[in-house]
Amino acid sequence: LRLWSRGDDWISTQLFWTGLGGYEPETVPVLYALAQRAAVTVDVGAYVGYFTIMAALANPAGRVIALEPFPASFERLQRNVSLNALPHVTCRNVAAGASAGSAELHHMDRGMSMAASLDPAHLAPWEHVTTRVPVVRLDQLLEELGVERVDLIKVDVEATEADVLEGAREVLQRDHPHIVCEVLSVESGRRLSEILGPLG
Repeated sequence: LRLWSRGDDWISTQLFWTGLGGYEPETVPVLYALAQRAAVTVDVGAYVGYFTIMAALANPAGRVIALEPFPASFERLQRNVSLNALPHVTCRNVAAGASAGSAELHHMDRGMSMAASLDPAHLAPWEHVTTRVPVVRLDQLLEELGVERVDLIKVDVEATEADVLEGAREVLQRDHPHIVCEVLSVESGRRLSEILGPLG
């Protein structure tokens, strides 16, 4: 697994100094094991592509779809996918949400912004800027890409994870994919439970 960096993104720096266990060591073995058996993996909030590339390497016969709205991170994602020679990875420079359209992405005003979010409250305590980005519903995007079944979805979008899953209700109900999802607050956990609970 190769990542290009100039020391400006947190994930690559941690992996360089401490190895594969240097970033989210609880998540890595779980996601890798699930990706090995996943014909289609969707990485929402791919950042520079660490989990995208891991999933693609775990199953070279599978397909990985990576979404990353922040332009600088998306450019790095594409570079890293190319560096690892992964033709079965599809990258899209979009955010995922409950409805399609566009929205303001809140992010720091320098370098690689790991904490970029569509939620204005997420970076409210700090000085930040916004960039207008396209937003898609996963249900619609996956249909456009001709994806008939999803086995694994990883979601890490800094506080709007419930919106992502809201826009994927058809896929969730149809496929019951494995979900690896960040939960940043009690409120976020409650919303996720409200969406996922009725779907079993």
